[in-house]
Parts: sequence; C-alpha cells; structure tokens
Amino acid sequence: MILMTKTRKDFDKDWIIEKSVEILKTYSDPITVRALYYLLVTRGMTNDPYIYKKMDDYMVDARWDGIIPFEAFIDRDRRIYGTTLAEPVILSDYIETGKTQIKAWMDNYTLNPWENQPNYVEVWIEKVAQQGNFEKLVDKYSMGLAPCKGHPSLTYLNDSVPRFNSAIQRGQKPIILYFGDFDPRGLHIPVKLCQDIKKRMRMRGMSGEVELKRIALNEDQVINMNLITVPPKASDSMSPKWLKERGNIGVAELDAIEPKTLSQMVTDEIAKYFDPELHKELLEREEIEREQYRKALKTFVSTL
Repeated sequence: MILMTKTRKDFDKDWIIEKSVEILKTYSDPITVRALYYLLVTRGMTNDPYIYKKMDDYMVDARWDGIIPFEAFIDRDRRIYGTTLAEPVILSDYIETGKTQIKAWMDNYTLNPWENQPNYVEVWIEKVAQQGNFEKLVDKYSMGLAPCKGHPSLTYLNDSVPRFNSAIQRGQKPIILYFGDFDPRGLHIPVKLCQDIKKRMRMRGMSGEVELKRIALNEDQVINMNLITVPPKASDSMSPKWLKERGNIGVAELDAIEPKTLSQMVTDEIAKYFDPELHKELLEREEIEREQYRKALKTFVSTL
C-alpha cells in the first residue's frame, strides 16, 4: 500500500476558502486569522509558513469578493484611538437620552463581585492577539485582563504592584492566571514575571506574595490535545536547553487550541477561585443597599 503525502498544491485557494467558510459559520464571534489557520490544520491542511501566507492572502480576497464577511475576523494589534466627533447633536434626542440615563442611574447600584471573595484574580496572557478570546469571559466575572506582549515592560509591572498590594491589605490573596505559548520563551516569561513583581514589591516596601498559576500551554496539554507543533527556532539561544530537556516535543502556540475549548478552560479556571455562596450573600446585601441608593437619588433630584 502506497501512502500519498499531500503537498502544497493540494491546499489551493478553493479548498482553503471552502473549508474556512465552513469553520467560520460555527462561530458567532470573530476570530483571528491565526486561529483559523490552526483550525484548517486540524482539518488536514499542512502546517507550513508558506501555506499560512497564502491562506492569509486568500482570506483577503474572500472578504473583498463577498464570500466571507469582513466582520468574521478580529485584529487586536491595530486599533484606532478615540473618535472624531462630527455628528450633529439634536436637542430633543439629547433630552430623551438624559431621561433614559436618569432611569438607568436609579438601578445602577452594584457591588463589586470580588469584594467579599478570599482571592483577587487577574488573567494575564502572552499575546495581544489572544485578547479577543478572553475579553467576554473576564468581563462576565468583572476581572482584569493583562496582555503582556511577550515579557511585560518594567513600567507595566510597576503599575500592577499597587493593585496587588491593595488586595493584600484587604486580606485577599493575589493570583495571576497565566496563558502563553509552549516554547522556550513562553515558559520563561511567567517565571521572570513573578521574579520582577516580587522584586518591585520589596523595593516599594510591600509585603505579601503574588501567586502565578500557569494554566496553558503546558506539555501535557500539547500531548493530550494533539496540538500542532513545530521544532523550536534554531536561532533561539534557549532552544538547545529545550531540546535537551524535552527531546522531540515541539513548540506550540496558544492559538493552536480550538477557541471554544480555550474559552471553557478559562471559565473553569476562574470558577475555582470564585465562591458562589459568598457571591449570593453579596447580592442580598446589594438589593438592600440599592433601595437606599434610589431613595437618596430621588431626594437629591427633587432639590434641583
């Protein structure tokens, strides 16, 4: 029996676009082009930088040709800052908006979900491009999300120290849930990150520990989920040590995890540190205090 090895020619423009349309129909939220690439690889496409470049080009053509919606993809690395305000303001519309806002303010009293929890938790990720896979989940739990862009700058780490210190002073345990690539640099980043945070806290005269838990990617996940891997970069000075310790196990990107699987991983991990019974107690107090808040606002408005 002769096994036929597929080549680059087997994954032509028609094949890639057809499979991409099928995949994108299963997602209600936009995904990155990189995530789509790995989903195509799981469906048989060769893991090849050349094919990735061609696929990226085909996705451009497919959007311009109306085959794939422009909104199917998201780009977290490029954003416009602010908005040029040019639309005319209509007074009557403004008045109605004001009325709606006043009504909304009457019910806009909520306690912070983590204020009576024993833990203070933030989610840190290695790549900005992965931000879209995490935003809705951390918003649901009212949590902070920190895209590191590799190893974060000293300024970035310095800004995080007061948050962790405030949590410690409230009697909470600061915890970082970390998600990054499985490669020499990706494994080194959180180790160095912890060292720098502890050093900066000591320099500022703060006591207490910040615990970092690496949730993904880990070696067992790469193996158990049969993720797409490639050899570590020969140009990376940390690769020889990697090869010595791990042998033939290749490196893998966090993007290689199917987005829905990754979302479930994040949800499950956050739930470990969030006590629902304590949250129920918080909501009961919130309802009582909301009534006091409404009365105070009504009294104030009546004096205007």
